[in-house]
Formats: sequence, structure tokens, C-alpha cells
Amino acid sequence: MQAHHRQIHTTDWAVRLRDGLPEFIPPPWIDPERRPRRRPRTSTLDRELENTRVVEFA
Repeated sequence: MQAHHRQIHTTDWAVRLRDGLPEFIPPPWIDPERRPRRRPRTSTLDRELENTRVVEFA
């Protein structure tokens, strides 16, 4: 388990799953509205998957 994964549970950030993806909710002093944040989709794999077509064979 990576250090940042353990650290998030000892802070005032909240974590939840929505649509199968983790969202991180900052404490009120960072964002008074506590708007959920998701990881930016910047990895090469994410971009490749977005551009993948599904071909079905009979």
C-alpha cells in the first residue's frame, strides 16, 4: 500500500466512491463548499481506453 493511500485516512479529507471512481472531498478550510474532486484522467492508458472501439464477432 502506498503512503499517500494511508495518509488520506488520517486527514480531514473524505473519500467516497461514485460511479465506481474515487472522489476526494477537501476539508472546509480548503474548499468551503466541499466540492468532490476526482483524479485527472491524464494517463496514457486512460487516453487509449477512451479511443478504443469495441468490435463484436458473431
